Amino acid sequence: MQLISKFNKMIRSRLLWTIFAGILVLSFVGFLGPSGSCAPIEQEQGNNAGRIDGKNVSRQDFLMARFFELGLRNPHDLSDEVENELRKRTWQRIAALKTAEKLGLQAGDRDIAEMIRQDEAFQRNGVFDRDQYRMLIEHQLRTDVQTFEEYLRQDLTLQRLASMIESTAWVPPAEAAERIRNLTDKFTVSYINFPIDQFEDETELDDDDIREFYSNNSDRFIVPEKVRIRFIEFEATNLVTEADFTEDDIYDYYDANIEMFRREEDSAADETDAEDSPETAAEEIAEDIPTAVPGFKPVEDVRAEIIAALQKQRALLLARDRATDFVIELTPDRAGRAPDFDTLAARFGRPVVTSELFSATETVPELADAEDALAIAFALDIDNPLSAYSDPVSGTNSVFVLSILERREAFLPELDDIIEDVTEPALEHRRREAFKQYVTGIREQLITKMRRGTGFDEAAAELQLASEKLEPFSVYDTIESENILEEILSMAIMPLYSGQLSEAVFNGDDLLLAYIVERSPGEMQITEMIAPQVHAALARFRAGLVFDKWMEWNLAQSNWQDFMSNDAWTEAE
Repeated sequence: MQLISKFNKMIRSRLLWTIFAGILVLSFVGFLGPSGSCAPIEQEQGNNAGRIDGKNVSRQDFLMARFFELGLRNPHDLSDEVENELRKRTWQRIAALKTAEKLGLQAGDRDIAEMIRQDEAFQRNGVFDRDQYRMLIEHQLRTDVQTFEEYLRQDLTLQRLASMIESTAWVPPAEAAERIRNLTDKFTVSYINFPIDQFEDETELDDDDIREFYSNNSDRFIVPEKVRIRFIEFEATNLVTEADFTEDDIYDYYDANIEMFRREEDSAADETDAEDSPETAAEEIAEDIPTAVPGFKPVEDVRAEIIAALQKQRALLLARDRATDFVIELTPDRAGRAPDFDTLAARFGRPVVTSELFSATETVPELADAEDALAIAFALDIDNPLSAYSDPVSGTNSVFVLSILERREAFLPELDDIIEDVTEPALEHRRREAFKQYVTGIREQLITKMRRGTGFDEAAAELQLASEKLEPFSVYDTIESENILEEILSMAIMPLYSGQLSEAVFNGDDLLLAYIVERSPGEMQITEMIAPQVHAALARFRAGLVFDKWMEWNLAQSNWQDFMSNDAWTEAE
């Protein structure tokens, strides 16, 4: 998984948190110390979140750890149950990092640099691009590079610690063998398909049924969080001419984007010609080095394409510079005064576009050019003047500056307000349940007949049901199989053996019953091939359980003390 997918919203640099913490401590000492109006223990607890191994943990360090434990998110209105679990896991994280430090498992700067360089999100044409990296961190993730890298450092340190602890996990050979058999054994299956449109049902719902469905499926009816924004656009109008670029610019672009200019045809013939006439090849290399690169178009053939790309690139930079000027002027002064967004836009000659309310899954057509714009819009904070507008947001052909106007939190409408929207899916749910009960009843009849010695196909015929047979297949085969039925039945038949009948399995709206005609050992070659993978997957699963238990034990051994209540933490945030 790309690292970028894990990071949705971040806070400012840890260094700033540390400096701020120092200022707070000095302020409290200077103000309260001489007067003696606060007892030492109260002062200590007021400045700190708690204590581990006899050492204080500041509020700022705890909140940073909490933020990291949430995967660089900062959700609000967590339930008390979730908040209590989160606090426990945050303390476990802090204690684990201190243990890792004692064991010398901390990740170093080189480790972090290598992790970042290898992430494709930070690369252009397969090579790490520092500008791309900084742009994504500062503008898409809306944080500073130092905070981002501190998260990576802690995450990698915990991974090393987990690997050490997880090495103690043991997978019983019998369990691994059973999982492998379930994947590789060959199943010969007869099945019966039950179309739902042939199921006659007169299901009715009363008010209590609808209310119960609404209560049990409330997530389906939540109106998502929505925002309304205004924004201006700085178009990357192509005012850059060919004369603005030197030969070095052209060749630098060619070298940096060489993969864009790969020939489609094989270049073997050109290489052979070069070998036959080395003097000619030497002259050719002297005239134009890139033409000697096997498999790639020479610069002269793509010069116009490179110039067009450079013109667009330079135009976008100019547009971004203009947008940056706008953002700088929009910044409040020391007294908190800031120009009005619309007024400043008029000074810059930019029309202001105001959106309708939209959710994170909807689109704003005017912002289609900037794929990150919507995520950035939801990261804006309407209550904070410094975070109520965005940094420049680069698109393909334009640069935007966004400002939030309204945020509507997600909410669950009252049942009476959406009764029609609830009744239809509730009725469909009840019909599916009744359909499954009907097929389950038929399954019991089939089992009864088979216990009396009747074969599956004969029992189905006696109930006027048509059975069909699939060619032998394994669950492993379904990875590349185009037979949808095999894929659907796989999970249901894995634990079954010859002569057993599956539970009812949904195939879209229809239902299936699968009978195992025969289960036989799979191919030895496939079994031997996937055995290491299965064993590794089981080991990771068990190791995760081991590490979770170790985290609990490690915290208990650290003489952990928590100085603050849930309410206090909410205020601290």
